[in-house]
Amino acid sequence: MSRRPLQKILLAALAPLLLGLTQCDQVKALVAPAPPKPTPYDFTITLEMTPGAAARLKATGNDLRVTAFYYGLATPENRSKADEFNRLSLGFQAETYGMDARKVRVISYALDPKKLPQVINKEPYVFLTVSAMTAKGYEDQDTGNKISCDGYTGPIALAQTAPRVVHCDIYRP
Repeated sequence: MSRRPLQKILLAALAPLLLGLTQCDQVKALVAPAPPKPTPYDFTITLEMTPGAAARLKATGNDLRVTAFYYGLATPENRSKADEFNRLSLGFQAETYGMDARKVRVISYALDPKKLPQVINKEPYVFLTVSAMTAKGYEDQDTGNKISCDGYTGPIALAQTAPRVVHCDIYRP
């Protein structure tokens, strides 16, 4: 019995597997979500960590979670859609960054520009917070592991003039 037919069958069976293994990066690119596209509402924040906060992040292996709640002050005709502080939601997003991130470009992909005509002067604001996140993606509730960051609240236009500085320190109850 000749080995040629067996080799051809084996090669035919293994070829798709070998081809697939050589194309892993292309497959990942098809499956992975595309990075958000820049918007006219993007801005940068600078994270300033005390040595204690940086050490705590490193010791716990936690990452940083940046959350942004976008809102505007509702026009008189849209006050019924706003909360008790006259804030009309324009969107919300949360992104995770590595523990060593110190300059973060916030791509405001969740801000819905179609809602801007419902807010005074079509001016969007952001309520931004920074917290420590566990490897499983949960905010670290262990007070011994927490860091405390001050965040930023204000007009996006102001945040675009210069990076907003967010200070982080170890959590002190």
